[in-house]
Amino acid sequence: MIKSVFSSAVLACVFLFYPVLSHSVILNPIAVDWSHSFLLNDLATGEAKIRVAFYPPDPITPSDLNLSDPSDVALTYSSSNPASHILFAISGGGQQLFVNAPGAPVKNLFEFDILDVAGALQYSIKLDILTSSNGLPVPGSWVAFNPQPEPPALPVGSAAIGFDFNFSSLSAATMRMQVFDPTGAALSFSAVPLPATAWLFASGLLGILGMARRKTV
Repeated sequence: MIKSVFSSAVLACVFLFYPVLSHSVILNPIAVDWSHSFLLNDLATGEAKIRVAFYPPDPITPSDLNLSDPSDVALTYSSSNPASHILFAISGGGQQLFVNAPGAPVKNLFEFDILDVAGALQYSIKLDILTSSNGLPVPGSWVAFNPQPEPPALPVGSAAIGFDFNFSSLSAATMRMQVFDPTGAALSFSAVPLPATAWLFASGLLGILGMARRKTV
């Protein structure tokens, strides 16, 4: 199970004295597994823009991705584990970005910003997190951390943040994510398809299996 070096008491102090939890406060690197995350392309540019994951960390139950509305990404999982885990990373397209995140959600809503080195707003991220039994993220359990290693398929230096928290009730959980540019326009996404190399390998394996079947007939 992924654990934070912050204790509950330390978290309480952080939330009390740091109403905005910025990149200068999120210092603790936590080893994470990006293998259950989704890589999303910006539909407008075709750029691999975001890697995101939402699941209970122990045991891991991978999410289902729903992009029926490309501007409203939905991740859903079924689990009896109250703990939930979010990983998020966004590419700066060659520039260094930083995370500016509040300390805890307000009911089911959580927002944070992505800034450039000058502190100018680049993206606003809005999360709507809820369970099918109206379970809410428990604010006192909310922990922000710096996920390591760097997210795969995004440039080194991409802004990344992770969150651990508990739900107030147990049932299927859904996280909806919207990303807005500085003008307030919503970005739309598509899921990055299976890499060409993996597709060629799978095709070759199917071909070999087919040849083996013909030889045994």
